[in-house]
Amino acid sequence: MGAHVPGGGPSVNGEDPNHVRWFGESWGAPICDPDYHVPVPCGDVCLDCGRVIEVTDQGLILQFCYLDPDTNEPRAEPRAWHLDCFCDNVGIPTTRPSRPSRADLRTLGRATELATRGAYAPRRKD
Repeated sequence: MGAHVPGGGPSVNGEDPNHVRWFGESWGAPICDPDYHVPVPCGDVCLDCGRVIEVTDQGLILQFCYLDPDTNEPRAEPRAWHLDCFCDNVGIPTTRPSRPSRADLRTLGRATELATRGAYAPRRKD
């Protein structure tokens, strides 16, 4: 993704720029629609763990909403999450076989739906 666009992500196939995108190899979840697959954002930093996204990583691009500290105006920009980091945030264990269960897929689908609507924020790290 590299350059982040305030207020929305890049349009993919004319679709909503706020729709969740995914990168890396498909993990079989409904979110892994080929129309929303994007190149791995190598060099971007994961919003959760702060590690750099690498070419072999899997993950999601979600809109991150915040107040601009200079203008106090709401802003949004697409930010990358490692798949494991996002799963940890929504309570899906990541020490599971490579094929997630149907319950895991439903939970991930619901969490990404909420994130798309701006109803989800990353957990606080104390």
